[in-house]
Amino acid sequence: MIAGIDFNSHQADIVILDEDTDHATHHVFTFGEGDAFDRARTIRYSMPSRSWWDEQGVIAIGIEDPRGAARNVDSVLYRVQGAILVCLPARLLVQPWKPGEWRKQLGISNVGKEAPAWFAAEHWTRFPSDLTIESQDALDAYCLAYATRQRIVIGTEAA
Repeated sequence: MIAGIDFNSHQADIVILDEDTDHATHHVFTFGEGDAFDRARTIRYSMPSRSWWDEQGVIAIGIEDPRGAARNVDSVLYRVQGAILVCLPARLLVQPWKPGEWRKQLGISNVGKEAPAWFAAEHWTRFPSDLTIESQDALDAYCLAYATRQRIVIGTEAA
């Protein structure tokens, strides 16, 4: 299984993608209360345990590498990313993805903001009916997992 993690200062959306099929499951882990700083301090307790990743059969993770127009946005998101990273088992492959990189990997780099939704709807086996364009974080997490799976397959074939 390959995981994709998309996050903001309120929650982490994790999609677990089967290595051989496009079947995936979506999980949401909500952070605590307060401002962004206080919520970041709760991430360790909000994220799944390290054994959860083993129970899910995860071997690799693609995680958002935040890029924003405002410096303040980056600093908040980097704090969140760091807190998430310390919750992941060190033995797992973790691939950081800038938005342009995973979009390019999936062949949707020159398409509009709706492209991840279209890509996920087309590829996600048993696409959850409750996910819509408003669930952009879940759709992005799916795309991060898919791009990571592609990168692993391409790397394996090259070896």
